[in-house]
Amino acid sequence: MTPSDFEEAQKNLLAMMKLEDIVQSSVKVSDKEVFDLYRFQNEKINVYYLSLAVNNCKEKIIPQRAELETYLKEHENDFRIPEQIQIKYLSFLGQHYVSPVNVTDTEVREYYNRNKDEYVKKGSKGGSFAEVRDTIIAGLKQSRSMYIAADEAKKAHDIIYQKENFDEYARQHGLKISSSNFFSAQNLPQEFRHIKDFPRIVFSLQMDEVSAVFYDDKTYYVMKLIAKKPSYTPSLNEIEKEVRSKFVETESTRVCKKDAEGILERLKKGETLHAVSQEKGLKIEETGFFLPGSSIPKLGSSKELGEALFQISEKIPYPENVHYVNGKFIIVKFKERDKADADDFETKKGTLKNSLLRLKKSELMQSWIESNKEAMKNDGRLKYTKDLKDI
Repeated sequence: MTPSDFEEAQKNLLAMMKLEDIVQSSVKVSDKEVFDLYRFQNEKINVYYLSLAVNNCKEKIIPQRAELETYLKEHENDFRIPEQIQIKYLSFLGQHYVSPVNVTDTEVREYYNRNKDEYVKKGSKGGSFAEVRDTIIAGLKQSRSMYIAADEAKKAHDIIYQKENFDEYARQHGLKISSSNFFSAQNLPQEFRHIKDFPRIVFSLQMDEVSAVFYDDKTYYVMKLIAKKPSYTPSLNEIEKEVRSKFVETESTRVCKKDAEGILERLKKGETLHAVSQEKGLKIEETGFFLPGSSIPKLGSSKELGEALFQISEKIPYPENVHYVNGKFIIVKFKERDKADADDFETKKGTLKNSLLRLKKSELMQSWIESNKEAMKNDGRLKYTKDLKDI
């Protein structure tokens, strides 16, 4: 960087700092804002609640066959059977080619010397050459046998691909042909689940097409697609039990939510929690004091309900909506707030005020930048062809 470049950069930096000071100088934080932040972080709340379990509504749902037919038609993708294929394959296991592999003592010693740190731990007496010699021999044989297996698989693939003689090649070379059951991309055979890109490649094969050579850490494979079942939606007769279960679950959730919303509406109109709960046979419970958040005592975790608790008070005792938590629809009513600790607030007041001031300054600066960016775009002084998030 030349001196003139450095000076120019410093001028720009100082100008930017002055601009920030000018924009942010109007930011003020009142004592009420600080106290509200303290209450938000420290004030506990206690609420009453009623809970309506979805499972208790299931007995009300008696589906007719026509309803199941309609439900299946409207939700057919939920029951769709994915495409399935069947393959046959030849396996070239590394261990089958171990016998012809020879490993000399010199090779074993050289390997040990190159990797001695892996066998001899610091401060340990174990890991001598004599102790690990057999392990090294087995490892080298396995590694080299995999190279042989790879060569055999590649040779088999090339010949079968050219001559289209999968079965004949296997017979001539004494190879066992294995076949899979039908499987989908979501439910692969266990032996193929660790093969990289296996579902993507094998499901792109055409009928009777031979795949490229697949492999895992022990085996190489040559495969051929022999059958394919397209994706389809079963008839109701085939999956009536599953459709019925889904229908009952969906309808019981809808009915339970509707009941809960009806109760909440009555409460908002002035009926007492005690009267409505008695009529509906519901037990009024309370959480006890806790800091509002996504985790709610006795109920579980719900981000939406946690946010709603910040909005209720003595004047507005009920949230806007019912909330679904752990299989139940919950109706809450404000009971009380724990009073703020005046002494604790005074202790934390300065720190909270500084934090809030920094936050408001940052928000104002960001807002100022965004508004000026829009103005510059409208005036034609700022142009860009691609949004940053799309790069």
